[in-house]
Amino acid sequence: MFKCAILLLILLPLLTLSVPALSEEAKAFEKFKKDFDHHYASPAEEAKRFEVFKKNLEEIKRLNEEKKGLTTFGTNQFSDLSEEEFGKMHGGLPGLEG
Repeated sequence: MFKCAILLLILLPLLTLSVPALSEEAKAFEKFKKDFDHHYASPAEEAKRFEVFKKNLEEIKRLNEEKKGLTTFGTNQFSDLSEEEFGKMHGGLPGLEG
């Protein structure tokens, strides 16, 4: 019994370490999915969309730093689409970069 108690005291802190806190990006993605009612067909599709979303967040941050308050960029219902996907879905011109 004493050995079990010691083992529990040793393992309990390790168990809490194995549960990672959500990153700011993951929290933003969860909020995005809720705000825009986005659902994905599979965990693989959701993982792909999260990677695209993270890249778009980086671009949003870069643009906000570059514009220094002259304008503000943020997420919208298209934030899980790549630039190419957005262009195909919404009539963008291929190869046109801003």
